[in-house]
Amino acid sequence: MKKNKFICKIGILAVFVAFLTGCQEDEVNLPTASHQVIVTSEQDFNNQVNVDENISFGDLSSGVISRIWTFPESVTDIKGSDNDVTATTDIVQTSFNTPGEYTVKLNHSFKSEAYIGTELSGKTELESSIIVRVLGPVGIKLKANLLNKDGSLGEALDLSDNAENEVVASEWVRYSYEVEGAPTDYLWNLPGGTPDVFTGPETEVDIRYKSLGTYDMDFSATRARPFGGDTIAFQKLIKVIASTEPVTLDQVVEREGNLAMVFSRDIDPESIDISNFAVVIKDGRNIINPTISSMYIDEAETNAVIIEFENDRIYYGDEVKVSYTPGNLRTTDFVESEAFTDVEMVFDYPNMLVGSDFDYSFENSTNSNWRIAWDSFGEINVTTDQAQDGKVSAYVEMPPHANQEFTWMQHTSDSGDDQRMVFIEEGIYLLGLWTRLEELSDPTGFSPDVRFYWKSENAADYDWSAPILSLFTEDSPIGEWVYLSKLVRFRETANYEVIIRGWNEKNTGPVNFHMDNVVLSKVELRP
Repeated sequence: MKKNKFICKIGILAVFVAFLTGCQEDEVNLPTASHQVIVTSEQDFNNQVNVDENISFGDLSSGVISRIWTFPESVTDIKGSDNDVTATTDIVQTSFNTPGEYTVKLNHSFKSEAYIGTELSGKTELESSIIVRVLGPVGIKLKANLLNKDGSLGEALDLSDNAENEVVASEWVRYSYEVEGAPTDYLWNLPGGTPDVFTGPETEVDIRYKSLGTYDMDFSATRARPFGGDTIAFQKLIKVIASTEPVTLDQVVEREGNLAMVFSRDIDPESIDISNFAVVIKDGRNIINPTISSMYIDEAETNAVIIEFENDRIYYGDEVKVSYTPGNLRTTDFVESEAFTDVEMVFDYPNMLVGSDFDYSFENSTNSNWRIAWDSFGEINVTTDQAQDGKVSAYVEMPPHANQEFTWMQHTSDSGDDQRMVFIEEGIYLLGLWTRLEELSDPTGFSPDVRFYWKSENAADYDWSAPILSLFTEDSPIGEWVYLSKLVRFRETANYEVIIRGWNEKNTGPVNFHMDNVVLSKVELRP
């Protein structure tokens, strides 16, 4: 019964309040706070618009006595008004007829001191400015030149359909461009070239043509918001002709346990004879003379010859050399290869972090994506001051006596909450890092270091057994990029989160360094 009486009393009270509100509406005088709130229809896109496209300005402020919008003269059209410079309405729809950056002003008079956000401004009169960036159409101006043997710029190419500019096999063409309209995305399609498809904002690209034939090309520059773009395309622009220059062996690399010989231009598959080749492998203890089981042209890279072995393969750490005794090996333009002896193979493992959420190169993140975790002290900043590759790197400042609690650097999502994840299969990996030491101070015999720690989605804690990835000693060069790598083991196939730890506990001064291009590659060790 008590419960029912309580409900009854609450219900009666609600009816009473409703009665008072309905009967005394004209007598209630609630104060209205003065609060400045200004919005635009393109505020989520940095107020960027195309020429002659609409952009609206809104004043959602409360406690306003009067307002006046002021727009730049001669470039603005205020919709529904003969006055294109000023307006007093709360919503103003406009367009701009000339590309450029313009300032729109809003002057407010409020009934009382106005809030801006959550802060009280202390003023009843406020002036605000909104920057609008008006973009013209996207446009491309393209140039193309042959490159001379010394790398200098050579003859300009005829940029027109069916020009069939002659390029000698294995030589280079430099494409360069200028753009208008601030595009953000670029796409090159260059069939017959190396590379043949790629994206990137570089204003100069060098393309090598190695295969005989006639090739088209196209280049696009676009932006998503405000939408716009331009494409330049030519049919039969490049005609690759035979060369009289010697063919060269440019590189010998490991490819999935096999050996790849990369030549300066395409090799005729009919000219390959296994009996002319010999490979020697040294695994640190033994010398192995593997039997070659097959040789073939790489379908994706027709100037590369792949060597496979019978009952054997190349493992990480092997020393491998290849030799060729003169036979019939020739290019597709009928130039024969000279002999070569004991050319050393190098490992060129793909970096599995490329394309992952973890920004291994720092090119696609800002300071907000990197933080010093767990309330530690120190700083990490994404900067264009130095870069091992690309345009940016991370600059880390470790203060004196920074112990293991320092510089737990975490890569976060744009929201700042979710740690970036990397999918890794169980196995042995090569983990590498480029660093550039700027200041070492006095480590007093205990060298500062950098380590990576990781935790799988199934683990309760991080794997604290990670090796030192970068060590700063008195012998470390100042102002030079240095690459160090270590073999590490991931014990299960899972998503992993990664943190980076810096240590400087025994140092009486700071240690400052740049960090760039984290590398993670799966490797196979010889049994």
